Amino acid sequence: MTYHSIQALRVSRELQEQVLPVYLLLGPDLYLRERAIDAFIHCVDPDLRQFNVARFENTQVDLCLDTARTLPMMSTRRVVMLEEISALTDEGWEALYAYLENPSSRTTLLLMADKLHESRVKRIGSSATVISASEPSLSEARLIVEKSFRKEGYRLDPGVVEELLDQTGTQMLSVSQEVEKLKLCKLQEKTISLHDVASLSNRVRTIDIWELVNQMARRNRKKLLLSLHRMLEGGAVPLVLLKSIYSHFAALLVVKELSGRSEAAISKLAGMNPYRVRRLAAQSGQFGIGELKFALRQLHRTDSTLKGTGASEKQLLEMLLVRIIAQRSGGAEGSRLRGTSK
Repeated sequence: MTYHSIQALRVSRELQEQVLPVYLLLGPDLYLRERAIDAFIHCVDPDLRQFNVARFENTQVDLCLDTARTLPMMSTRRVVMLEEISALTDEGWEALYAYLENPSSRTTLLLMADKLHESRVKRIGSSATVISASEPSLSEARLIVEKSFRKEGYRLDPGVVEELLDQTGTQMLSVSQEVEKLKLCKLQEKTISLHDVASLSNRVRTIDIWELVNQMARRNRKKLLLSLHRMLEGGAVPLVLLKSIYSHFAALLVVKELSGRSEAAISKLAGMNPYRVRRLAAQSGQFGIGELKFALRQLHRTDSTLKGTGASEKQLLEMLLVRIIAQRSGGAEGSRLRGTSK
């Protein structure tokens, strides 16, 4: 990179030190983009924003640049925003590049795009600061969530942030919505548990699914059934539990079949965050491809049975799990299954 780049969440701090004439806000994360845009709007006196803050579509590039060249009204600075510059015409790009050669010192021009060709980014970045609004890494997302809870005095039980991110991914709009729901639900207690995360999302706790599958990999029938009973007694809905196990095995199979590629490549191809890919890759090593496909077939059949009969849901789930571990590796049948592709 030959240009200066900052993360969207650092914009407020950067603007307190220095406000430059041109910025490029690049990336698809709506939450991060809006946080950055708010920071620029707050550079203008609230009483004068209607006169000195303007936002234009990419079809209005000439009007946008004319506004950028206009002196602010009764203020030291004007903020002008141009949406989705990736769709500019050739004429639009020429007009924008011409402005960048001599930008107004009294205006801050904020250019925005989800994606942009690297040559365009470098050209703009030679006279502007690039702000990244790309989906954050897992560690960055964890810090954002922890800081948000800590700022308002919430206490988190161990594993809460990991469980939340495992369910939402690191797309910050989804993460922020779940964080705010948790805050509202636990406003009085100010303490958030793993159970709260699972209950609010109406899903089976991801951590319990991982443990259940680990017990299946170890063929530990006693601990496997104890885990199942504990989940059911904790309020897990059998059909939802079954679908969660199915989704987990489907993800294991995808990662298993893509093994040999880099973590980043698997993440992109499978549409999963890298942290989940890493964990799935480690767990999938305990299963053969044939075993995973066998488990998926059994899960699918049990799903149809649960919907179509009045049989005991608990008993059906017990039989399902025992049937899967009975066919795990260790004998001739296990070897045959590992080579099965149907």
